Amino acid sequence: MKSENVNKIKIRRKSWRWFVLLTMFAIGLALVIFAARELWVGMRDDAAAQAEYEQLRELSANIVNAEEPAILTQEQIAALLRVFSEINPDFVGWITIPGTTVDYPIVRGADNARYLNTTFSGASNPAGAIFMDYRAIYGFKAPASLIHGHNMRDGSMFAPLVNYMNREFMDNYPEIIILTKYGERLVYRVVKVRRTDAWDDVYALDFNNAEAAEFLEHSDAERVLILSTCLGGADRNARLLIFAAQ
Repeated sequence: MKSENVNKIKIRRKSWRWFVLLTMFAIGLALVIFAARELWVGMRDDAAAQAEYEQLRELSANIVNAEEPAILTQEQIAALLRVFSEINPDFVGWITIPGTTVDYPIVRGADNARYLNTTFSGASNPAGAIFMDYRAIYGFKAPASLIHGHNMRDGSMFAPLVNYMNREFMDNYPEIIILTKYGERLVYRVVKVRRTDAWDDVYALDFNNAEAAEFLEHSDAERVLILSTCLGGADRNARLLIFAAQ
C-alpha cells in the first residue's frame, strides 16, 4: 500500500509539473502573440499615416511650388485654401524644414487633444497630425506660435527635430518655412533648442500677447515659432522645444 501511495504522489507531482510547464508555455506564447500583434498594428498604422501624408504632399506640390515664387499668385492662394480647407476646415498652413522629412500640413483644433491621434484627413492613427496650439487664435499673425507633433518611431512627423540637439545639424538645417493658408510664405531661422518637460512655461504662454516674444528673449523678432515634440524613452514627460525667429 505504501508503494502504491508513493507512486500516486509521484504521478501527482509529475502531473503538477506538466501543468505548470504547460501554463507557463501558454502564457509565454500569448505574450509573444500579443507583442507580434502590437508590432504589426504599429507598422500598419505607421504605413497608413505615411501614405496619407505622402498623398497630401503630392496634392500640395500640384497646387503650388513650395520654393518659388516667394509671393504666391492669387490663383495659387485660392486653390491652396480651397482644396486643403475642403479636406479639413482646421487647416492653417504647411510646414517644411528644407533638407529634412518635415513636410506636413498644419491644423488647429478646438483643443490640443483633437489631433494627438487623428490625422489631417480625420483617420484614427497614433501618428496624429502636426497641429498649432489651440490657444493661438490669431494663428501665425500672433507674436509667438506653438506647433506640436509626435516623435514617431519610424522617423516621421517631428522625429527629425531631435537632431537639433546636435549643433552641426542646426547649422546645416537652420530654416523653417511656413506657408499659411492665406498664401504667406514665412521663413524662420532656428535660434535655440531646449530640452525640457511637459510643465515648461512655454506651454502656459498667451500666444496672442506681445509679451510672449519678450518672454522668449526675442522681442526684436517680428514673430517667434516654437516647435514641440516628445523625446521618447522611459520619461513620457520629456519634451524638446525648437525656437525659431523671423
